Amino acid sequence: LALAGCWCIGLAMLESDDIYALYRESEGGGKLNRYAYDPEAVIEVTQELKLYTVFDSSLLQQAAVLYHKEHPEVLITIESAYPAYYDDETDYNAVYQSLNTMLMGDDAPDILVMDHLDMDSFTEKGLLVDIGEVVNPLEESGELLPGITGAYVREDGHRYVVPLQFGFTMALGRDIGEADMASLEALAQFLSGAQDSYLGPQTVSELVDKFYPYFCGDIVKEKRLDKDPGRKAGMPEENRGQLRDGGFPGERGARLQYVESGLPGEAGLQRGRWIQELHVPHSHGGAHQGKLHGL
Repeated sequence: LALAGCWCIGLAMLESDDIYALYRESEGGGKLNRYAYDPEAVIEVTQELKLYTVFDSSLLQQAAVLYHKEHPEVLITIESAYPAYYDDETDYNAVYQSLNTMLMGDDAPDILVMDHLDMDSFTEKGLLVDIGEVVNPLEESGELLPGITGAYVREDGHRYVVPLQFGFTMALGRDIGEADMASLEALAQFLSGAQDSYLGPQTVSELVDKFYPYFCGDIVKEKRLDKDPGRKAGMPEENRGQLRDGGFPGERGARLQYVESGLPGEAGLQRGRWIQELHVPHSHGGAHQGKLHGL
């Protein structure tokens, strides 16, 4: 069973062994489906494909079932190293060891999800196949967006991966004009004069999740991280030292409160007054708690 845009909220089986399933739809409303066994509808599976992923995913599970529904003769089985939403530490050495054993043997996966894996290493070893002959017709028919999938064509013309899904950030506001949302710099300029916070309290981790994609190109060069990020943000040298040493901007879920500006600008923290509850470790093992104003 794989239904997009709805989820099951109840099941009931009758004496006839028919199953009724009640679904709620994401756009509102619901529907009742009846499932009955039909021996004449069974089609022999003639091809079985194996998909490997580090973390299990409901998206992959649903995609495999939907594909089997459209192509009953093909069955996709999914093997994962870890369950979805795994919270403990991931042993990637064990993942690579297990995966390399499979790739060198007769149990190699037909489809490999590259999330959390070193794609360049697999490509250099010749372990990935060019999927251009599969992807190109889908781009031409409009089923895939070449503006996105085309970015994965390498300099030699080969393409070994395409994204399973993509997303983008939207900025919406009743009192913010289009020009004020044209860029992060324009948005920071507008928010510098706002009286209320547009983001509310944010943890450091939440800030990174929101803004890292926009500044990644500035702080990561040739796969190397700029180890003085405070310089990019225009911080005073004394605060940059705390940042490099791990004492700023706090540990274990410290929270930021935006007093005037809710967003970083081009040079980092700009035109806003941020208040940060700090726990800065001292060299003798103690801790100092305080507030940092006006970065």
